[in-house]
Amino acid sequence: MTDGRIDLSAHVRDIPDFPKEGILFRDIMPLLQEPVALREAVDRLVEYGTGKHIDVVMGAEARGFILGAAVAYGLGAGFVCARKPGKLPHTTISAEYDLEYGTDKLEIHADAIKPGRTCSCTTTSWPPGAPPGPRSTWSSSSAARSWASPSSSSSRPSTGAASSRATTSSA
Repeated sequence: MTDGRIDLSAHVRDIPDFPKEGILFRDIMPLLQEPVALREAVDRLVEYGTGKHIDVVMGAEARGFILGAAVAYGLGAGFVCARKPGKLPHTTISAEYDLEYGTDKLEIHADAIKPGRTCSCTTTSWPPGAPPGPRSTWSSSSAARSWASPSSSSSRPSTGAASSRATTSSA
């Protein structure tokens, strides 16, 4: 690359037809195994988040925990784990989201993102053909609004995350 940065996409393995036929899975394990690439990825995400007044970073299970926690540390922010349903021991809220091949759901503790706090989400999912990097890895703080301030009812609509539906439950 001309700016002196390494090409992170060279450390992401493409696996065709996984988890289903017609899906191109982008495996970040080679990036995580290479110290220089891992440091570069975290540094770029921290650089992208710097100055955005981020209070908390949310990482989606399970690879998002790895990058998300490192980015939160670099930003001086807190970290929230978004887990698969039934994995958290306290009262949770959830968001359902669309995949290329169906839907899935993640949960966080209901008190994980306090009202008025700015949250950025980190993910290891990239759209087909998109190189890994801050553009495709971070969503705006508005995406976290569907997680914040759960209602007392068992379900409520999302207020910010595209293609998500949020609900609450007690563990």
